[in-house]
Amino acid sequence: ENEECDLIDNNCSGTPDDGETCRGGCVARTFGGHVYQFCPENRNWGEAEDRCEDMSGNNSGLYVLVTIDDMAENVFLSEAARSVSDGGWWIGFTDAGGGNEGSFRWVSGSDSSYTNWADGEPNDGDSITVAEDCTELRGSGDWNDERCWNDRHFICEQAD
Repeated sequence: ENEECDLIDNNCSGTPDDGETCRGGCVARTFGGHVYQFCPENRNWGEAEDRCEDMSGNNSGLYVLVTIDDMAENVFLSEAARSVSDGGWWIGFTDAGGGNEGSFRWVSGSDSSYTNWADGEPNDGDSITVAEDCTELRGSGDWNDERCWNDRHFICEQAD
């Protein structure tokens, strides 16, 4: 049977939504009972968020920018991301929006309190006029706040 973007392993490969089913070029991986899509196309943070939401087509709401709940998930994500492509990967953690500066939240609505900021991060950049409001997962596994309009790869996760 052909794989469909529905969180079911239709083709019995061992990984739901693998191949070209959800979004061309994204690589599906599973961890902890969740399906992740590692998308090595370069997009700004807002575009990445939209791509995750649009990924499932008629089955809208299946994917969101990833929420990281603990160290084990962070290690899995950074290792899987490195196996797909080098560079930074957008995750769903942001302090964008009026009055939110310094108060990061998960776009999924999760109340996860896990963070893995690199030393000195988040630092909101080196400029008063240009804020760094979006979070990238680096290949090393640590996090960096970055300007949202910069292009990065992105990781989508099965929505809860």
